[in-house]
Amino acid sequence: MIGILNTKLSNKFSSLTGGNGFQSKVSQSALWTFLGFGGSTFLRMVSSLILTRIFMPEIFGLMAIVTAIMIGVALFSDLGISTSIVQNPKGKSKDFLQTAWTLQVLRGLLLWVGVLIMASPAASLYKEPELLYILPVVGFSFVITGFTSTSLPLHQRDLKVKPIIILELISQMFTLIFTVALAAVFQSIWAFVVSGLLVSIIKLIGSYIYLKNGVVGFKWDKDIGSELIHFGKWIFIATILTFIVGKGDTLLLGSVISKADLGLYNLSALFSQIALGLLAALISNTIMPAIASIAESERKQLSKKFNTLRAYVLLALLPLVITIAVFGEFLIELLYQEPYHQAGWMLQVLSAGMVVRIMCMSISPIFLSKGDSFYHMLSYLVWSTIFISSMLIGFQFYGLNGVIIGISIAPLLWLPVISILAKKYIDLNHNLNLIILSISGAIIFFSWWFME
Repeated sequence: MIGILNTKLSNKFSSLTGGNGFQSKVSQSALWTFLGFGGSTFLRMVSSLILTRIFMPEIFGLMAIVTAIMIGVALFSDLGISTSIVQNPKGKSKDFLQTAWTLQVLRGLLLWVGVLIMASPAASLYKEPELLYILPVVGFSFVITGFTSTSLPLHQRDLKVKPIIILELISQMFTLIFTVALAAVFQSIWAFVVSGLLVSIIKLIGSYIYLKNGVVGFKWDKDIGSELIHFGKWIFIATILTFIVGKGDTLLLGSVISKADLGLYNLSALFSQIALGLLAALISNTIMPAIASIAESERKQLSKKFNTLRAYVLLALLPLVITIAVFGEFLIELLYQEPYHQAGWMLQVLSAGMVVRIMCMSISPIFLSKGDSFYHMLSYLVWSTIFISSMLIGFQFYGLNGVIIGISIAPLLWLPVISILAKKYIDLNHNLNLIILSISGAIIFFSWWFME
């Protein structure tokens, strides 16, 4: 499926872009994005299969809380430094890069201090004394990554995705090896903690030795610093909203349900979001540059090309989501041992909702492609409000089951809103939305009814 999608998208980019050089870069970027995502997903699945045979769900529930806190701290302080290097015309100048790197190092140190301060309140909130010691150690990874070379965003700027993907896959492979080895010896959550720090060091070294050509050094240019901070304000808000949608459920549920149930929920979420992760990678590395290259086209022409490209993406990704929605329970029972089987029905319901969520996400690239970060932020403000409200209402009436149902229904409320926002720039093909909703809904409903 990945190969077919890459071929179709490459052909479509041929008609969307004007230059062979850019077309070649975009096609290569798409190919390596698919390969990287496929390899990354495979390694995550292997890791999950091995570690669920060593640890009970409670450990994964606790680690889910640690991960959510770390991601939250990182996103709540995101200034879009890498994005600035990628998009700013001065992004390759020595002064700009050194100022950006200095800001990045300072941010890493401040994040670690923030984690140190949060450790005690988090341990009390989640009634997990171990968090008092785990969070400061895990948080030190912010200091390590703060010293990462600017070579990484410079490669992204030039659409040189291949070495970035290779470094990421090597890091993930070492993560798997370290975690499994440490888990076999210590059989505690510290296997995840220590392996995480080791991998941060590997990525840091790789950014200097493997990617190369980065510019580092402490320097502060007042004008460049102001420019970096000014650019980051909308990204700062957007990433906060992204965190609310991506990890808000884990943080909220972690304080009201058992760690075992939280572990089951996160396992089902991991599988249900495979296609969503692929779409996000594709948007970032490939679709957005292609749409941005024709963003100034006449509205009718832009709408036609956007709708065609979106149709290719949806028709390639949604069969995977629908298949998981139909056979999710069988998949969990096949791959995992009995304590994890309860995640099966969760996976099916979450995947049913993921059909609509992917339809919504496939619309979102139009905003940043047109340089409108405000509308991008606004669309995520609406989505985060709908998402959290649906989850809380569901929990109020039906507990964890209600949360699963609420999360699955929420995208149905987001679809008309993001469609209205997109109308500022394009005329969406609403017939495509209706056809996909009707066919996918019928397949999932009758499959569930038949298998009862």
